Amino acid sequence: MAVDRVAITDDDVTTRVRSEVLPDVPTIAETALTGYDMPAWQSIMGPAGMSAEVVQILNKVIARSLASADLRQRFLKAGLVPAASGPEEHCDQNKEVGQP
Repeated sequence: MAVDRVAITDDDVTTRVRSEVLPDVPTIAETALTGYDMPAWQSIMGPAGMSAEVVQILNKVIARSLASADLRQRFLKAGLVPAASGPEEHCDQNKEVGQP
């Protein structure tokens, strides 16, 4: 099996799209590996069996917090781009990377 060499620099970002924090830095997908997407993501989880109603309430409050200008700026200063999602998206992300 032949393996093509690719040139990835330490200046490329790993997400599918350019970072808001580093807009002039290209993605790995742009410079070397078409379709590459490996974002870093964090999540907040509760105990097993948490009611759907509580999950929905927490998800709304967290999403509203992440949308606030002050908190968004704090994340951006730390080099992170905040994005809210729900339990379904979290499960999809886990499946995408081979987690249960």
